[in-house]
Amino acid sequence: MNALELNDVIAASEMRRRGFLARTAAGVAGVMLGAGLGRVAAAAPDAGKARVSVMAGTDRRSMVYTALKPFEDEVRKAVRGRRVIVKPNMVVVTEPLCATHADALRGVLDFLGPIVKDEILIAESTISKEGSLKGFENYGYLPLVKEYRVSFADLNARPSTMAWILGKDHHPLGIRIISDFLDPKNYFVSVCRLKTHDTVVAILTAKNMLMAAPLNDYTKSDKSLMHQGFKEMNWNLFQLASGIRPGLAVLDGVEACRATVR
Repeated sequence: MNALELNDVIAASEMRRRGFLARTAAGVAGVMLGAGLGRVAAAAPDAGKARVSVMAGTDRRSMVYTALKPFEDEVRKAVRGRRVIVKPNMVVVTEPLCATHADALRGVLDFLGPIVKDEILIAESTISKEGSLKGFENYGYLPLVKEYRVSFADLNARPSTMAWILGKDHHPLGIRIISDFLDPKNYFVSVCRLKTHDTVVAILTAKNMLMAAPLNDYTKSDKSLMHQGFKEMNWNLFQLASGIRPGLAVLDGVEACRATVR
């Protein structure tokens, strides 16, 4: 992102701050959508109304690939001229059940391979102090480099932009957002395991993106700033969702997880 583009993002952030104040005063609320367990579902939300494809079974790789096939033409158009970033869900780097399964990523990459000409980036921003790259190793993602044209990135090492959320005192609270999530030149593919959550009920596509966006520079984590209370956290997710969303999403319900964070 060049200086001019970054200035545009910062200006947009300030506009969102003013809009935040106006909408908070008006008492606007958001809506959360859910999906059933035991299946793999894929959706392409970029083009107006999202279309959904659902498969049932136990072979993640095959199910993900088959579920994505109906979106082939529109995804081919959508990724043209954009960098494709596959975003798994990886809360911490030592609990496999909290993370996207490697075979779910294989199904996505099987689908994207003939469509995307350039190298695909697999990127995440864990809360673990060991860093996202350690999670990629622990969860068996690294062999994907030999199977596909992919590379890995720790989004916590990327530049960030200031945004505004709701604090416990209902005053605007500054939060650092990883700039990659705000760049329209990036096409994100969210790949997430279904999980429960103590504050927002379920961890689905939106939360996979939105809770990854706050920066954790391994000295200070802004992700914790999202947890301002039940109502505040749901509002903050809704607030960030106005500018952060994937182009394509996969939900893996073959094996779900009961979780309490992210």
